[in-house]
Amino acid sequence: LSIIAKQVGNGFEAKKMSNGDLLEVTAGKASAEKMFAAAESSNAMMTWVLRIGGFVFMFIGFTLFFKPFTVIADKIPLVGGLLESGITLFAGLLAFGISVVTIAAGWIISRPLVGIPLCIVGDGALAGMVVLAMRMKGSSSSASA
Repeated sequence: LSIIAKQVGNGFEAKKMSNGDLLEVTAGKASAEKMFAAAESSNAMMTWVLRIGGFVFMFIGFTLFFKPFTVIADKIPLVGGLLESGITLFAGLLAFGISVVTIAAGWIISRPLVGIPLCIVGDGALAGMVVLAMRMKGSSSSASA
């Protein structure tokens, strides 16, 4: 075994670090550089899995939140399908914008040059949705007048 840990007596325990505990065990003989690279790769993969999972759950949540509107609109033949498609698109864009802003908030602390542009992209997506909603509201009110 190859181990990166704190030795305590005849055993090992996780070393307390400023950004978490450090304890890596690899089968066979491995260099410290290889073990740290594998841990970093595993950490990056888990980060992306959690980011994508957060987006998916947020998308599902927004879709379910707006589902009563589509159920009501299903009583009118063509309107139900159109509204469901629009709400799915809206839920996806909303989940995307909030996910990007949330990810950017974490990046702003550690890497501002990545986090700030990412935050601007997320805010732009959310602002674009607001402008689109206002235009659609404005065009529907002028059409009914």
